Amino acid sequence: MSNGIVRLSNVDPCLITIFVHFLQQILKVRLENLRVALVLYSDLSDNDCKNFWSRITGVPIKQFHKSQFIKGRHPTKRSEHGICGVVLSSRGAKEKIFTWIKLFCEKYQ
Repeated sequence: MSNGIVRLSNVDPCLITIFVHFLQQILKVRLENLRVALVLYSDLSDNDCKNFWSRITGVPIKQFHKSQFIKGRHPTKRSEHGICGVVLSSRGAKEKIFTWIKLFCEKYQ
């Protein structure tokens, strides 16, 4: 475990919401400790996407990293709000998650 970064990136608001609730309810992480990083297509509005993901995650926009803009490979199959990455810097949280994954694998393999 070289760093203590826990990150989930996805375009699905439901999955992002579940991850944020998991961090808050199970790992007892406070919203102040979360950061959000967006990857956006060039035709998306940075402000609109930040407002959308802030509403979904509950994370204030001041805790968002600078958005990265990319050119998509497919002209029509795009996420309308970009890719949201929820980031937590916590070695303890990362170690707990890896331990739970290891225990799960041992039980169900």
